[in-house]
Amino acid sequence: MIDLHCHILAALDDGPKVIEESVAMARVAAEHGVSAIAATPHVLESQAVTVNRARIEQALAQLRERLRAEGLGLELLLGAEYFLSLDFPHLVAKHFPLASLAGTRYVLVELPLTHLPPFLEYSSFKSGLHDENLVRELPLLRPVIAHPERYLEVARSLQNAERIRALGYLLQLNLGSFAGLYGRGIRKTAEKMVKAGLADLVASDGHSASSLKEILVEGTKRLRKVAGEKKAQLLLQENPARVLKGQALESLEDCA
Repeated sequence: MIDLHCHILAALDDGPKVIEESVAMARVAAEHGVSAIAATPHVLESQAVTVNRARIEQALAQLRERLRAEGLGLELLLGAEYFLSLDFPHLVAKHFPLASLAGTRYVLVELPLTHLPPFLEYSSFKSGLHDENLVRELPLLRPVIAHPERYLEVARSLQNAERIRALGYLLQLNLGSFAGLYGRGIRKTAEKMVKAGLADLVASDGHSASSLKEILVEGTKRLRKVAGEKKAQLLLQENPARVLKGQALESLEDCA
């Protein structure tokens, strides 16, 4: 597995508090077949003074050094989970280039859990930006929506997931949803999305060593049961590998 959504960096968000906990997460991941992890701490406009690409890269370097000392061969990749709000263009203007997934054009973003905001049209991100480089490069980014199965309006109707994808977003489901970590309703939504072909990637969204083990073991088992081995491999390994290369992803509909 290549895990493109994991809160493994210490003291940056609601993940590990100390680096020892980060190492414990890395050990669990390596023991359960994860070869690479994108470290994706939460980034909000209100906190971006302290959590930005430079800070993330610094924390990555520290953890990589620690993992080498521990003899863990897990690959750590750049990333962040940006909260998509009306302030997002201002955050981009201050902190471009963003901490995209492994430095590619793919950027992980999350939405409010309770509603789908009215500004999802990606072209609107250019509004208010005066830097010509930003205006030119921002539309080239490919936004990946984190855990859409947890959003209330998607749970109410999969047509909302279809609408999001039609706007150009990719959808990343959480393994924890298949493990039942967020309840039966969200697990059911995640399973329906996979069966309907409304998923592009699956990642852990792990926050601790103890929860990560359950996510990787139980979540993977359930995903394989629901999707079948070939589609599970596409979501867990093949499409994430394409992200790392900056390539276009394969859809579940095309995965025979």
